[in-house]
Amino acid sequence: MEHGGLAGPEQRARAVALGIPVTIQQPLLHDTAEVEEGYWGPERVARLFPARGWIDLGAQVSAGSDFPVGRFGAMRSVWGMTTRQTVIGVKGPEHAISYEEALTLHTTQAAHLTGESHLRGTLTPERWADLTVWDRDPAKAVGEALRDLNPTHTIIGGQVVAPR
Repeated sequence: MEHGGLAGPEQRARAVALGIPVTIQQPLLHDTAEVEEGYWGPERVARLFPARGWIDLGAQVSAGSDFPVGRFGAMRSVWGMTTRQTVIGVKGPEHAISYEEALTLHTTQAAHLTGESHLRGTLTPERWADLTVWDRDPAKAVGEALRDLNPTHTIIGGQVVAPR
């Protein structure tokens, strides 16, 4: 289920029972909250992308940034999942998840979703060395510092692909 944004509790439970994997694209909430509130109202917008609910139900859930569709890369998505910050303020803070959970959704869970957990998702022997090097330690970044991290290098399959 792409985005998993508007699924209510009953739909989430059914998706989990059926084994349907879910992806969350948190930057869509950040970027479009104001427009969505105009059409759907603040209560419905606050319920969008309920990562906490999906995780608590035991869903096979992963996350992405929707980059380059949106202007956010992966770490901004992690920041959004942990803060629920949008262009018009915090929406649905009860759906926030921890940094560790958000990072897992972008790494090991994303590899599991694509059927590539035997190749990527963790830095272990016999797996591809896919990783991003940041200008600061993401685990120690707080608030806007996490949001504003910039990658210095991207390595895919052991090869540096950015910067070029």
